[in-house]
Amino acid sequence: MISRWFKKAEEIADVQVMLHLSGEKLDMARSDIEHGANQYGGVEQVINGMAAKAALIRGQLLGATATELTLPVLLDLVAFMPTVRRRIGEVETGTVFEHLRDRLAALLENLDDPSETDRRLADFLAGFPQDRKHRWLRDLAAEVLHYCEPEIYPLMCRWVWDAKANTGALREIWHNENGGDGYLRVADDFATFRILSDELTGYALSRGIASDPVLYGDLLLAQVYANYVKDQGSVYLKTDFSSDDVGFGYTLRMLGLDAVQDRFGRTRVKTANGGEHYFSGIVSGVKYEETTCQSMKKI
Repeated sequence: MISRWFKKAEEIADVQVMLHLSGEKLDMARSDIEHGANQYGGVEQVINGMAAKAALIRGQLLGATATELTLPVLLDLVAFMPTVRRRIGEVETGTVFEHLRDRLAALLENLDDPSETDRRLADFLAGFPQDRKHRWLRDLAAEVLHYCEPEIYPLMCRWVWDAKANTGALREIWHNENGGDGYLRVADDFATFRILSDELTGYALSRGIASDPVLYGDLLLAQVYANYVKDQGSVYLKTDFSSDDVGFGYTLRMLGLDAVQDRFGRTRVKTANGGEHYFSGIVSGVKYEETTCQSMKKI
């Protein structure tokens, strides 16, 4: 996996973006991860859960399967996407769902070529209303691309970096005395997210984390933003991320690893009628703090 990442890092992105990341802040996040993950079986167990999420999404969407996607399976997948699962009910009708399925299939064409990622995302979003109500579709596309090919597509969710709102994990780890308060003039495009992912992967490798440094970089971002949610949570943040969880539970929520609410398979997905979605059968209904990682890896 590491050799593949190095190869992709050399092939991707001609434009180099200069990011000023704080090693001290990353070290603090790493310490929080090591401490918080202990109650969930350790850091490797959490990484296993992230890898299982990737395997689930990849297995259901790659190849010809994207065009055959059913609504129940889509709801299963978005259960692991915290900024999507409470809004997916907006498209839970026949023709609207079919349109979304077609757009997802187009998004995933020529997945090995990331050279036009920004255009691909723009084309996907152009198929839907361009308003605040539909911003979650950007996160859906970002999660799908990343977890289908983590080494090629960085995690490009709005909570990682949203230049228009000037919010995201990138802002919280900026190495600048005023970085937490000022405006960062950094685009939220593929080049920025690619460099951010590469730098975090490099940070993980420099700290001896070699089992899956790419996903560990995602975990760092989740920890950083989870700390922000706990400290600064606005009404919007609370809508997506609030829960009875404390501490590391917020980090798991950022990554969607809190998808299962009970052993009966009840998820956090909000359906069109405001009801609850239960897993259709491709995921075992076991709560994360018990054996979700092992259960998902059987898929």
